[in-house]
Amino acid sequence: MLLISCSDDMAICNEVEAPQAAYANQQMCEAQIGNAIRDNASAAPLVLGKCVTVNVDELQEDAWITWDINPAGELVASVEFDDDIEMASTSRYAQADTSLITN
Repeated sequence: MLLISCSDDMAICNEVEAPQAAYANQQMCEAQIGNAIRDNASAAPLVLGKCVTVNVDELQEDAWITWDINPAGELVASVEFDDDIEMASTSRYAQADTSLITN
């Protein structure tokens, strides 16, 4: 689960600690993300959330969650591996804690 808090104009956005970083499956994350967004609503004018799927078979120590806010105001996120990452000034990166990923 990835949670992001933003200013009104979305000029400043930061990751928010999720109540649980990893879930056994996408459906379990999706069932909880609404509550997590609501629980953090008082901390910032805008809170966005996304459940990011991780293929455990491909998981490496150097995995990163890349995220950005697109022009439509939607949170876009994916898991990237060191070999795949091309640092772009418009993307934001957070290193995945692989100890939290479950099968």
